Amino acid sequence: MKPEELQKLLNNKSKEELVSEILQLHEKFIDVRQYFDFSRTKRKKIHSDIVENYKLQINDALWPDHSFEGGLDIEKVEEVLVTFKQVCDHPGYQIELLLHAVESASQCAYDFGGDFGEDYYEYFEEVFDETLSYMRRGELMKAFKENSQKVIKNAFEGYGHRDTLEELWEKYKIH
Repeated sequence: MKPEELQKLLNNKSKEELVSEILQLHEKFIDVRQYFDFSRTKRKKIHSDIVENYKLQINDALWPDHSFEGGLDIEKVEEVLVTFKQVCDHPGYQIELLLHAVESASQCAYDFGGDFGEDYYEYFEEVFDETLSYMRRGELMKAFKENSQKVIKNAFEGYGHRDTLEELWEKYKIH
C-alpha cells in the first residue's frame, strides 16, 4: 500500500479505531514496540537493552552456531542494521551499532582464520565509510573518535582490511 492510500484509509477511521490498530501493531511486531520504546521513552536502560539485542543479532549473523552452521551472513547483518535504523533515529545509537558490526566482523575473522574473501571485508569497509560520513555530517567525530580508533586497532589485518579502515579514518577525521 502506498503512503497516500494509507493516509486516506487512516483519515476515515475514528480515534478509537486508530488506537486499536496501533495497539494491535504494538502487540504483534517487536519492531513497533521498539520504535515506541525509543521514540516515547527517555529511559536509557530500555534503549541500551534494545541496542544490545541488535548487537546480539549481528553476532548471531556473523558467527556460526555450535555445530558450525550458518554465520558470515552479510545479508542478515544488513537486515539488522536497516531494521534498527527504522526503529531508532538516534544518531549515537545508530553509530554505536554500526561500529559494533565492523568490529564484530574483525573479531569473527580473527576467531575463524579470516579467509572469508574480499567481499566480506569490502562490505564492512563500506559500512565503516558510511558510518564515518554520518559521524562527520552530524558533527560526531570527536564523540566517537575513541570508539572508531578502537575498531581500527582491533581490525583484521588480512585483505588489507585494517589499512583500508585507517585510510577511511584519515579521509574523514577533523584535522
